[in-house]
Parts: sequence; structure tokens; C-alpha cells
Amino acid sequence: MRSALFILAFTFAIAGALSMGVLALFSESMGVGANVFSTDTLNPPTDLLSTGVTSTTLNWTATSDTYASGHRVFRGTVSGGPYTQVGQVTPRTTTTFNESPPPGTYYYVLRSYVENWESVDSAQVTAVVSP
Repeated sequence: MRSALFILAFTFAIAGALSMGVLALFSESMGVGANVFSTDTLNPPTDLLSTGVTSTTLNWTATSDTYASGHRVFRGTVSGGPYTQVGQVTPRTTTTFNESPPPGTYYYVLRSYVENWESVDSAQVTAVVSP
């Protein structure tokens, strides 16, 4: 009789728990260790310089983040952007980019990247391409 009452009480406890959306019941508690999360900021390349007259050569110091895949090169026709990606340089240790856009004044920035994660823009440089 006593075990029948226990089974009946247990059945009501489970039925009540299921009606409240509980899908599991635990009879023992156990401590869980602290989860450790770390964050990082992907740093852009530094020391961006532009040289050239009839074409543009960009030189820079690679990002300090060794896990970066490389650098993306962006060019705009207005200081401060908007910029359009005009190149991607890999591996991360490559620090030169050459292009020959039509004559005009251009503004360049670089971003480091890992897959779809990009850094903020590097410092902007200006390039004037002459005919």
C-alpha cells in the first residue's frame, strides 16, 4: 500500500511538471564550474603609406593579431568614405598592394580579417593618380 501511494504521488508530480512545461526532473543537485569567456578585438594594420604617381602602391605594417588571415583594401573618392573593397591580400605578412585606378584623388583604408570578421578601418591615406 505504501509503495502504491508513492507511485501515485510520483505520477501526479510528473503530470504536474509536464503541464508546466518541465521536460526533466532531477533528483540530485550538482555544482557546475564557472564558464570562462574571453573577448578579443581584431586590430587593423598600422603605418599605412601611399606612394606613386601614375599608379598607387600601398605599404603598411601587418596587424599584430597573428590569427588574422590577411588584409582587405578599401578605396573611396571622398575623404572618410564610403569605401569599396578593391583588393584582398593574404597571407597576413604581405604588406604591399599595387593598383592603377583612373586619374583622380583616392582615399584608402585597410582592415584585417579572419573569415567574416573584420577589424575597424586603419588610418586613411590619400593617393593622387596623375595621367
